[in-house]
Amino acid sequence: DGTVRAWGNNNVGQCDIPNNLKCIDVVPTISLSVVLLEDNTVKVYGYDSMGTFGPNGQILDKKFKAISFTISTPVARFVGILLDGTIFNDVDSGSWTTPANIGKCKQISSNTRMTVALQENGTVFVWGDTTDADGADLSDIPSDLGLCSHVHISRTNVIAIKENGKVVVWGSNRYNQLDIPVNLINCSYISSGIHSVIAKQTNNVSVAWGYNNPKVYFNAISIGGGTNITQIDTLFQELTDAGIHVCLSA
Repeated sequence: DGTVRAWGNNNVGQCDIPNNLKCIDVVPTISLSVVLLEDNTVKVYGYDSMGTFGPNGQILDKKFKAISFTISTPVARFVGILLDGTIFNDVDSGSWTTPANIGKCKQISSNTRMTVALQENGTVFVWGDTTDADGADLSDIPSDLGLCSHVHISRTNVIAIKENGKVVVWGSNRYNQLDIPVNLINCSYISSGIHSVIAKQTNNVSVAWGYNNPKVYFNAISIGGGTNITQIDTLFQELTDAGIHVCLSA
């Protein structure tokens, strides 16, 4: 129903959800929550330590159909897809420059070094500083990937859902992120921690793999419901069993 719930660290108000918030997308970070409202505008709450969403209106006066925000001091990046499918990039220079040959897009995900976008024709496009810590080039898209319905990027991996619901992961395998569970079927949504992958199946059962130490906690934000439990393995399962859209931020 577009309502938002949040849990985890709230030292600067990043879990203090404004009243009557109705959203279509959510992006949590360690200190700031960024949400895409039903009217396609962006709202933030928490601590904007880098001043990304300052009073100049560069972001907050625009309308988007998809957004991504990431911060790792001293770098913060916001990228979004405007309603006409073009990419808005608030740091459009150097390795972050939006490629001239990218087409109209419908979904986007980024970290502080690189970006992945899903074009309207279902093809995946990766750009930026795309070499991970293990030397893998994340722009080297698998030749058999084909058309996709969803993409996501973590610190070390690109994750995609093919049109048939199959998940494909490439990049680092330091914590077995590439070892996709054999019983994973018909996925509709993906998210990640730093070295972990979480997939929600169409039957609302979620599966997580990769680095999943039960003592590691996350900030999380969801659309449609919530719980007080904050361990990743229990948290994501309980929420997605209710058909809830969840993002995690390490």
